[in-house]
This record gives sequence, C-alpha cells and structure tokens, in this order.
Amino acid sequence: MSILSELDKLVKAGSNEQKIQTILKKDLSLFAKAYAKPEDE
Repeated sequence: MSILSELDKLVKAGSNEQKIQTILKKDLSLFAKAYAKPEDE
C-alpha cells in the first residue's frame, strides 16, 4: 500500500493528527516529492 493511499484512508476515517503524523514520519519521500519541483519556480 502506498503512503498516499494510507493517508487517504486515515483522513477519510477521521483519524487524529498523531496517527497521520506517524504515517508521514515513516516515509519522508512524500515531502521530497512536494518540494523537489515547486510550481512557483
């Protein structure tokens, strides 16, 4: 299961912030993708 699908599932289930942070901390590549090619450049 990809990190995005895990996050989507947690958000839809109404998970709290701590559970979402746990998933984000497992795989920081999501942040790398977001900041690697900023749209405003």
